[in-house]
Amino acid sequence: MTKEDIRRIVEEDEHSVYGLRMDYTDYQVGDTVANSHQWYQDPQSDDDTFESDNYNGILGCWDYGELDGTCAIAVTQDTIEEALESVEHYEGDHLYLIGGDYAECGNDCGEVIIEDARVLAKD
Repeated sequence: MTKEDIRRIVEEDEHSVYGLRMDYTDYQVGDTVANSHQWYQDPQSDDDTFESDNYNGILGCWDYGELDGTCAIAVTQDTIEEALESVEHYEGDHLYLIGGDYAECGNDCGEVIIEDARVLAKD
């Protein structure tokens, strides 16, 4: 997927919000991407909310639950290069351009959480 592919899709597609996402899951164009989870490296409180059953030893994080959408780095026609640089900091075997009609801000810089995100392009 080239910068021009991303620019063309964002320009011609009818979704309201777009994002770039790295993922290990092998999605196809048109698939709905699974919702992301909120991960914390440190417990967020001193109560019993963070029990051992929601600790992921492989990731070394606590799962604080499923979000209302899929996390991605926001991309517009004007921010393609910056978004491609930012998404390189995430792990995964596949780079996706995803889109949806509603999103909220995520915790990471430039991150959006896209509700009912669909795969628009795959690299």
